[in-house]
Formats: sequence, C-alpha cells, structure tokens
Amino acid sequence: MKKILFVSGDITRCGGTECVGMQIMNALADLPDYHVSVVSLFEKETAPFFILSEKIQRFKLFDSPISLTRKYLSAIFRLRRLILEEHFDVVVDIDVILSLISLPATYGTSVKVYSWEHFHFYENLGCRLRTLARWVIRRYADGIIVLTQADQKNYENAGTKVPVFQIYNPIPKGESSVFYDANSKLILSVGRLTFQKGFDRIPQIAAKVFDRHPDWTWIIVGEGKDRAKIESEIAKYHLEAYVKLVGKQDAHLWYSKAAFYVMTSRFEGFGLVLTEALSHYVPCITFDCPYGPSEIIEDGQNGYVVQPGEFAIMAEKINMLIEDPSLREKMSSNTVPLIQKFSMESIIHKWEKIFCR
Repeated sequence: MKKILFVSGDITRCGGTECVGMQIMNALADLPDYHVSVVSLFEKETAPFFILSEKIQRFKLFDSPISLTRKYLSAIFRLRRLILEEHFDVVVDIDVILSLISLPATYGTSVKVYSWEHFHFYENLGCRLRTLARWVIRRYADGIIVLTQADQKNYENAGTKVPVFQIYNPIPKGESSVFYDANSKLILSVGRLTFQKGFDRIPQIAAKVFDRHPDWTWIIVGEGKDRAKIESEIAKYHLEAYVKLVGKQDAHLWYSKAAFYVMTSRFEGFGLVLTEALSHYVPCITFDCPYGPSEIIEDGQNGYVVQPGEFAIMAEKINMLIEDPSLREKMSSNTVPLIQKFSMESIIHKWEKIFCR
C-alpha cells in the first residue's frame, strides 16, 4: 500500500482548492492501494468545510496561524519529522508555495514530491513566494500537475526540467442533477466576490438584458471582500430587483434551478464552476479568460465562449439563450459527453498513473 501525504495551507478553508483537493483525496482513499493523509500548516476551524473521508488522517504542523516566512525552518523540520515517522512514500503539495517546505523537508530521502498548480504559470496573485516556488519546482520537484493543456505548454515552454502532467479537475460523484429545468428563468454565477471573478462586471452586462427580459433573475452565490463594490454597481444600473447576491450557500442547489450559467472571471486556473454547471446539464456562457474555459466549453455546442471584455456580445449571447428555449435544451443535451470527460473515474485514473511511475 502506497502512503500519500497531501500538504495544505489550511484544509479547513472553504475555497475551490480545498474542495478539489478533498475530492481527489477521498477518491484515492477509497482505493485499496492507497493510504491517504493530509497535513495543514495550521487549521483555523475545528473541522473541514467540505466532507473529508473518515479513512483520511489529518495532521497539522502548528496549533495557530503562522507567518510562513517567520516559521519557515520550523515548518520544514516539523514536516520532515512527520514524513519520516509516518513513512510516507509520496507528498502532494496542494499549493505550489508549499513545495518550498516539502522539497527541503524530503531532501536526502526517497519520498517523491509533486506540486499541484491551481492557478496558472503567469499568475502569482501578488505573491512573490509563488513566483519563487515555480522556479524551484521546475527544477527540483518529481513532477508538476497543472489543470489545463494551455498551462502545461506554459511550463514546458519555460524550460521546465521535470515532468509536467495535465489533469483536469473532476466533476464529483453524486452532484449531478437528474434533469434540466427548461422552464427556468434564472441566470446563475458562483464564486468568491473578488476581483478575479469579475462579478463587478455583471451589472453592466445585465443592464442590456433586463430591459428586454424583466421576468428573469440573475443570482450570484458567494461571499467576499468586493460585496460592497458589486452592490454599488447593481445600484448604479438600478438592478436591485434583478441581480441578487445571496451569500455563501450550497451552489449545487442553485445549479439545479438555473436556465444557464455565466462566468465573468478575469482569470482562472481552470474554471471549476463550469464543470459543476455542466454536471447539472446547464449550458454556460463564459469569457475566454486565461485559463480553462476554452478547454471546457465548446462554443455554440454546450454554451458560448466570448472574448474577454466584450460586454455587449456577452449580453447578446445571454439574450439569445433567454429568447430560444429550444436552443437551451439542445445545449443542455450536449453537456452529456463532457460529464464523462471530467468524471472522477477518468481523472483519478490519471492520478494513479503518476503515482505508479
């Protein structure tokens, strides 16, 4: 049995990285050939936000939040002690920054370290440590796991000296709808209320929609620091009755009610919300931001891919779907092949191939 340790900053957080990380961990833990554990630098909550299998053992390096730069050497020594005491064979860093700890912690051992990129090569989110980490993993990791084919090319074109594996995020089992509601009059967007997700763009787009279709509603599920800014934009266009921020909720309850999904992100590592929407047979309209949408949505088949910043065209595509129920139903039926492409069975098989190298 191969012992695998996933390393997280804080596995109790409610972000997309933690969500996907636990989906992969849970799936591996259900297989007979793997013993899976997870360690956080620290944990702010007593339990993970998402469901973690009882088969997975949790560890933490520190009992309270730390500054990685101040506790760097201590983090390395604590992780090394854990890895040696528990006899782990493989370490997977859920954030590339964590490889700055894992690689020196495993130095001189036979433990393999894989770094899992959840953003993309050219986006460091304002953190220079992430840029440094990418320089390090391109030389010293046993492999890098990226989310899209485009980002795989980014890493390879940058002269990466280690293998780069491309694995999409999966659609989890049990989260697909049984049917598509063709009579729905609800437009849906889901995510953190931050600059990256571009929800502040929605009111400008929506203004060109609701003057023609006042019987429709646009729901935004999520919470974040940009709530006040988005609310201000909604008020600016007098859309309070049409565009609604409902806060942090179970997004899958909303997917099953949506006529179609709209993604307005400025950039993504993958675009997990698109596959989640497709798993509920919901067509998608998305900006072709870097990276992911063009590898998920087939323009004109299961949705539309719009060039970044083309607000008028985005509004036109939304109006087209609103005004043509038969087109929505056709696009909904075209989501079926992609559900298999992003199935957990397909994705976890690719993870196993890496671990068997």
